[in-house]
Amino acid sequence: MVEEKSTLVKAFSRFTKRFSLISEYRSSKFLGRQPLSLRWYLVLLVAGTLLPVVLFAIAIAYRLSVREQAASERRILLAARNLSQIIERELSSTTRTLQQFSI
Repeated sequence: MVEEKSTLVKAFSRFTKRFSLISEYRSSKFLGRQPLSLRWYLVLLVAGTLLPVVLFAIAIAYRLSVREQAASERRILLAARNLSQIIERELSSTTRTLQQFSI
């Protein structure tokens, strides 16, 4: 039990030592600069939150536009085929009529 307490005390002292080193590093890192205000932290939080959402929306809009363009191309191609079939039928009908008149 005593060994367990001493182990906990040692672990706690190591933790506090590391934590103080981290805080010293942070304070030395920001020497000469003012810490950010709460407003800037909120701006960074909002920007960091909205950025992935905006990127996702842009990706979805791009994919949707590509699919819509492909669908439009298919519709135009189908209309062109139908129109060519109608013209072909009219031409063959006119050709048959003219051939009958020429006999």
